[in-house]
Amino acid sequence: MSFVKFGFRGMALLLLAFVVCAQSDTTTQPTIKTPAAIAAKAKYDKSVKDAQDAYIKALQAAQAEYITALDKARMDAYKADNVAEVEALSKEKYRIQEEQKSLSPEDGKPALVQLKSVTGTVTPKQRWTKVLDVKEGQVLEITATGTWRGHDSKDVSDPDGTKGRVLYGNNSGALMGKVGENGVAFLVGKSVTYTVKSDGSLFLGPNSHFNWSRDNNTGELKVTVNVKAPKR
Repeated sequence: MSFVKFGFRGMALLLLAFVVCAQSDTTTQPTIKTPAAIAAKAKYDKSVKDAQDAYIKALQAAQAEYITALDKARMDAYKADNVAEVEALSKEKYRIQEEQKSLSPEDGKPALVQLKSVTGTVTPKQRWTKVLDVKEGQVLEITATGTWRGHDSKDVSDPDGTKGRVLYGNNSGALMGKVGENGVAFLVGKSVTYTVKSDGSLFLGPNSHFNWSRDNNTGELKVTVNVKAPKR
């Protein structure tokens, strides 16, 4: 009998503990009415938001720095004729770019305001065409349409380049961009959103061999660059 009594008592204690925990574990937020508590809550919310913004900013900076390093490593691998390494680096860059896309405004990415919009043409008769001056932190939304052709009839392409003809890790004839005379080239294609890493001039041009006979190149691309900056 003593064992049975102990069992029922134990069950009663467990049930009581469960009820207490259930009462304390609620998803309903208490209503705060005290002015001092309201002020403390507002301060807390701001601190959390500032921490989230700082994290997103740091993550974006790290991603941009990593992509720059990948571009340089990919160029070195291409010059060394290391096709497998070029492919591996290209896949890694794509993975990081997909991570960048996942940072939506709901995740704390700052809203953007448009500063200016520039429209012009880029021809394959010169390696790089200066478009406009940009500043660090600005976001460039670049779109391009049209076709152009190199000295080889097979080089006819739109801004995405000729599929199956890879040059420097991207399609031959694809529209490329860079900021600054010695900037690292990045793929533009038909459209790209690019965050400027340092002050300089934006240049656009074809992904082509440097020994193209550019006088024989024809066609042009119509390009629009929307320049935006984080809302302050």
